[in-house]
Amino acid sequence: MLGVGTAAYQIEGAYNEGGRGASIWDTYTGANTVGMPGSVCKEAPCPLNSVMSDKGATGNVANNHYHKYKEDVAMMKDLGLKYYRFSVAWPRIVPTGHMKDGVNKEGIQFYHDLIDELINSGITPLITIYHWDLPQGLLDIGFEKALPACDPQYQQGWYDCTWGEDGTPIPTGMKSTVAKEFLAYAELLLQEYGDKVKAWATFNEAWTFTALASGYGKAPSQQPYMDVDIWPKVAGHNVILAHLMVVMKFREMQKSGALTPEHKVFITNNQDWREPLTEKKEDIAAAHYLIEGGLGWFCDPIFGVDGVHDYPKSMRKTLKYLPKFSEEEMKLLKENKPDAFGLNHYGTSFVAYDNGKYTTTHAGLVQGKSSWLFRAAWGYRKLLNWVKNHYGEYPIWGTEAGWSDGLEDPLAGKQDSGRLTYYQTYLLESLNAIKEDGVKMESFMAWSLMDNFEWEMGYAERFGCMWNEFLWDKDPNAPSADTPIYNAYSGKVEGKCGDDCARQRVAPGPQRPKDQTRHMRNSMLRLIETWGSPTMITGPMQDDFFQAATDQNICFGHGTYETSDGIEECSPEALSTKRVVPA
Repeated sequence: MLGVGTAAYQIEGAYNEGGRGASIWDTYTGANTVGMPGSVCKEAPCPLNSVMSDKGATGNVANNHYHKYKEDVAMMKDLGLKYYRFSVAWPRIVPTGHMKDGVNKEGIQFYHDLIDELINSGITPLITIYHWDLPQGLLDIGFEKALPACDPQYQQGWYDCTWGEDGTPIPTGMKSTVAKEFLAYAELLLQEYGDKVKAWATFNEAWTFTALASGYGKAPSQQPYMDVDIWPKVAGHNVILAHLMVVMKFREMQKSGALTPEHKVFITNNQDWREPLTEKKEDIAAAHYLIEGGLGWFCDPIFGVDGVHDYPKSMRKTLKYLPKFSEEEMKLLKENKPDAFGLNHYGTSFVAYDNGKYTTTHAGLVQGKSSWLFRAAWGYRKLLNWVKNHYGEYPIWGTEAGWSDGLEDPLAGKQDSGRLTYYQTYLLESLNAIKEDGVKMESFMAWSLMDNFEWEMGYAERFGCMWNEFLWDKDPNAPSADTPIYNAYSGKVEGKCGDDCARQRVAPGPQRPKDQTRHMRNSMLRLIETWGSPTMITGPMQDDFFQAATDQNICFGHGTYETSDGIEECSPEALSTKRVVPA
């Protein structure tokens, strides 16, 4: 399977339309959620989390995919795309997160319409059930005083727990409110879309939305869950068992005939390669320890190592806190393994161990726009082999890999050498892993279809294979200079956003989101070559496709975009003068 991926919060926009409820990312970015189902903000302006890096940016409008999905699917078809991985927004389906409060028929219909549009265009959909947008109704927050942890009178989200006799939290796992509600939500999706969609991922990057959600950039980053040694492990434990519950339901539905044997369930985890800086045994051990503490944290219990479904021994021996699985839970994990190994990978770092601590460096590796992204395709191949050797002969589905830049001009994408080199080398090493190393790799999904909301980095980093014209404007529902700041470390609202939220070109506005346009980067040529010829991308003048993609602009949509030469038009009426593809 060769294709591209996206996530609901990053591209859909329409955050307060169509019956959608508030998510933890709406709260985290300071969006105006007053009156939305599940909202914890009672009066605007709503507080903005201090951990948010690109303050003022939100997913309120994003790519306006909710309204432009037909144009976007037409674009995918024109590009010759065969596989498309996307996520469903939980709060668009169950606005408060609680099934007892009702489901949103408009949200359910939206995804029916999207899936039908994809299938009718010859594109196979893959669904991610959870890509970080937890309904806010499942997680309470105190803006003036931190709420108590492990207290059942409050909604605890993925941190649902009780207190142990030793004063440490015990994750409530399969008994937790969040796991039960996630199972109900997942079952609803399988019932609604199971006859149309065969491949289902339970979670995307559990490490990212747990390990980094206690002050390292990701939502919720709120008190009392900021101790990075404790709360990510609580959340991760609940996530693993919620995944198990969905897999068990999936198998049950297969046995009953509601789903077929051809339906596949998996989980996507993430890991960048850690290369020992030297051949010293300490460096080798440190690199292996970091991979086990990242990928192994979730994959050892889910896929098992030597028949044991538990956390890595290296974690058990070194961490001051790590929850325990019951014998029954480990048995169920062993009996309900996924059908494939979903793997997101971006870059590589070198690891050294000295004086009781490890350090990571990136000497000689080319860096993307992102502070953490360093290109090394050989690292990807090594990781693929590590997965094969560690977990056995599972089919590996590469579900994300990509490169970031900060280019502000659509024509700059014509010199997209960083992304072009990235995909050329990573695809080559994937092929080498398959042919020379015997890795059972069955999928490579590029991230992402188009530039979008890049989480805490807002729109400052662009991962799209298609450059996006966001039409920067003022959003009255996004943070402003007067927006209060929620200090994630003190657990209180302290001060205002000020100049950080008064900058220009921070986020798209709601004034004309339908006029957004998408633009070909020349790196897309490499992907198109991989998955096959496009249907009509040669353009209205039948010019050579390569020349059109590298020397002139190919745009999709009906609207305008800005270049160094001024405002340009992207519409069928401009066909006589511009190399465009009408949506």
